[in-house]
Amino acid sequence: MVRESPWYIYEFKAYTKERWVGCKLVDVLAAEFKRRTRLYFVLAVASGSIQINGNSVTDEYVLKHGDLITHKTHRHEPPIPTDEIDILYEDSDVLVVDKPSGIPCHPNSSYNKHTLTEILKKKCGLSFVSAQNRLDKQTSGVVILAKSSKAAVKYHKKIEEKEGFKIYLCKVSGEFPECEVIVNLPLSISRKTCTTTVFQEDGVFQGKPSITIFRRVSVENGESILACGLVTGRTHQIRVHLQAIGYPIIDDMIYSTPYIRKEALINRINKIKENTSESKSTAEEINTENNNNPTVENKPHIECEITGSAYLEMAEAEGEPLTRESVEKFLTTEDCRTDDFQDDETYLETVSTENTSQFIMESCMHCRNPESLSTLPKFSTLSLHAWKYSLEENVFTTALPEWCTEEINDALCKEIEQTKNRLVSK
Repeated sequence: MVRESPWYIYEFKAYTKERWVGCKLVDVLAAEFKRRTRLYFVLAVASGSIQINGNSVTDEYVLKHGDLITHKTHRHEPPIPTDEIDILYEDSDVLVVDKPSGIPCHPNSSYNKHTLTEILKKKCGLSFVSAQNRLDKQTSGVVILAKSSKAAVKYHKKIEEKEGFKIYLCKVSGEFPECEVIVNLPLSISRKTCTTTVFQEDGVFQGKPSITIFRRVSVENGESILACGLVTGRTHQIRVHLQAIGYPIIDDMIYSTPYIRKEALINRINKIKENTSESKSTAEEINTENNNNPTVENKPHIECEITGSAYLEMAEAEGEPLTRESVEKFLTTEDCRTDDFQDDETYLETVSTENTSQFIMESCMHCRNPESLSTLPKFSTLSLHAWKYSLEENVFTTALPEWCTEEINDALCKEIEQTKNRLVSK
């Protein structure tokens, strides 16, 4: 079952960005919005459905500072799942919910009414709803939403200052090592592909500092459930860090190709174990004192931190240069698309531009591909779930996702939080 939205006329608005100034309007639109062809934008300008500062222009128009670009379209939003949005907590300032997979947090170029904020406005009778910790459309779990602009400023500041602590759950391909793995690798976002990568230039990794803590929860049928602690919160951080160390999330259609083999991480951990000669004897002494009843707390604590220098060694042994160009081959950017059909230039050439309203209706791609309006986009779900969010005295926890049947040990969560606090205090 999917939730469908009736079509409606919608006007997109955007002010000219610095990098667009001095460029032709049509060239910019064709480069930035690749879902439509250049011919479409030429015709849309001619029809008046695209205007500058409320006025019609020609396709030779050159953008200036402060120009307001408007674009009226016949809008169909992709369908979303019908899953219920469970409310975990509510007070006068915030609403905390368990977001299902397949629902975007906030309006974007493809979704408006079919977004978490707009659905909750209608469901709860609210005029203002703003997501403070945004999840990808495919990711499920805890989302904190402010119910006023004042509350939004308050909670945004708390989150920016890292007052909270988040634990995610995910399912990865392969038997993940049992020890604690810390990935401390900067992440860089590509404007061209809207994806995140790990890459180096002259031995220095580029991008913003990014740290994720991984602990194995369970293993079954060659797949592992992991608990993931975020020290930083970058775009696609968990997904890319797992891809980088050879354990991508099982159903990630974008970051599915590992940078290096799993054996590279296993070999690294084995070296650490060899150098930690006292671990076994210490653990045996503790177990004896505890009547030979080992628990998570008294297991030998093996920690593997993957920093830039360590990762360069691992990648070098694998023959992977980790340059910007080389890591792009690990991305499947076509799977970012919400559907498979393309603009039909042969058809567009038959559409009249004499009447704006008629052009808007007749140039609509979705009206010519109605099957896209009744089935979920191909990449709607992901085995990644924001399970627990601690913020000040509040702890928000969801039910476990259906793909995670193992209960999460409280001691394991405490160990992850302790590691996070130690890393933050460095």
